[in-house]
Amino acid sequence: MPKPENHASPSDHRTVIVVGGGVIGTTTALALQRAGWAVTLIEAEETPRAASWGNAGHIATEQAEPIASPAMVRGFAKRLFCRGGALALPPREIATWLPFSLRLLKTARPARYERSHQALAALLAQAMPAWQRHVAALGAPD
Repeated sequence: MPKPENHASPSDHRTVIVVGGGVIGTTTALALQRAGWAVTLIEAEETPRAASWGNAGHIATEQAEPIASPAMVRGFAKRLFCRGGALALPPREIATWLPFSLRLLKTARPARYERSHQALAALLAQAMPAWQRHVAALGAPD
C-alpha cells in the first residue's frame, strides 16, 4: 500500500477509484485529489442522489441534543412495547440490554448530559462552515 503524502511529485502515478458521488464520495475524492492522487469518481446515476439525497440536503446543526437525556429517561415508560411503544426489553435478552441501559442512565445524568450537549454543539458549530468550504472547493454551489 502506498505511503500517504501531502503532495505528489510529477513522477508519482497514484490512482484511486471512489464509488459514489454523494457527500462522502465527493469529499473523499476531493481530499485524495488535493493529496496528489489521480481520482476517478464513479456514480451510477446521472444526477447523484443516493444517501446524500435522503436527507434533502439538510445538515442538522440545530440538533445538538444527545440521545441520553433526562427527558428520554422520564419518557421511558411510554416507549415500552407492552404500552404501544417501540421499545422491547425481553427478559431472555437481559444480558444484552441491562448493561447498555445502566450506561445510558449514567450518561443521562444532568451534569453529564450538559457536558455532552456542549461537546456536540461545539462539533456541530463547525459543520456548516466545513460544508461551505467543501462546496466552494467543488465549485458547485447548487
